[in-house]
Amino acid sequence: MKKIIYIIYLSFIFLTFSFFLFPFSFIYAQEDTIFKYETGANRDPFIPLVTKDGKLTITYGTLNSINDVILEGILYDPSGESVVIMNDLVLKEGGRAGGIEVKKIEEDRVILFFEGKDYTFKLKE
Repeated sequence: MKKIIYIIYLSFIFLTFSFFLFPFSFIYAQEDTIFKYETGANRDPFIPLVTKDGKLTITYGTLNSINDVILEGILYDPSGESVVIMNDLVLKEGGRAGGIEVKKIEEDRVILFFEGKDYTFKLKE
């Protein structure tokens, strides 16, 4: 029994002195370390997509040519609140991205207006 108490006592002393010998700084991040979220071409997930009054926030990225368009999805609403998702942008009818305007959103296609012409993009099945 004395042997067990003696081992526990020595362990306690060893742990006590080891905390003084090795400071806790290795546990915490250094003060000069700055963490910054780089979005790159992606949307910042910490910025909400919808405002408190239900409007879509400003989208990221731009489209400079009709050839840049990648139709990713359509959220169709017969009441006229449809949105189209293209190139990580969420746009309503009349919305613009670069020189491209969303003219009409249908269930399976979107009509875009660019440089005086209409272009139709269909969802792939």
